[in-house]
Amino acid sequence: MSGHHNHNHHDGGGGGGDTEGNSNAGMAMVWNWRTSGIYVVFDFWVTTGPFSTLVSCIAVFLLACGYEWYRENRSRYDRVLVHMSGDNNGGAMKPLGGDSSVGEIQVDDESLLESSRGKRTGNRSFTQRQQMIRAVLYAIEVFSSFMLMLIFMTYNGWINLALVTGAGTGFYLQRKTAVSGVGDKSAVCH
Repeated sequence: MSGHHNHNHHDGGGGGGDTEGNSNAGMAMVWNWRTSGIYVVFDFWVTTGPFSTLVSCIAVFLLACGYEWYRENRSRYDRVLVHMSGDNNGGAMKPLGGDSSVGEIQVDDESLLESSRGKRTGNRSFTQRQQMIRAVLYAIEVFSSFMLMLIFMTYNGWINLALVTGAGTGFYLQRKTAVSGVGDKSAVCH
């Protein structure tokens, strides 16, 4: 006898580990539908059964919805800054129908393209304070997107279903108007 004991039989057949403190407990690196022993990013966020998996799914759903809310509001902040710094007569952004509402902004793609290439028309630069705020908000968005990616990398069908439906629901609730070119990215990590 070598004194070595294989604990793989404790994991319930789901692969990737157990919740009883054995050394092989960890994240599954294959697609699975387990309801216990799911490590969600942190070692303290581990599901122990169907109820904790449901609670985790609700939390992930809300995180994904919240991320979409945050993305929309960060993008809205950029649109407000561009709108405030641009002239309303031929600038990159102008309100629809004379309304100064932030939610309904018409985009002139040619002006945006010129502006993004450095051919600034009018006063389109941000103050140092505005740019610092934009950078901090963007860094928070990038960090959040990477955390959601790590959650997806649990490879658990229930958790990932909650993440995707949360993102879709958040998009549905937040992105009711289409504005191309300003602060809009596809659903990628970064």
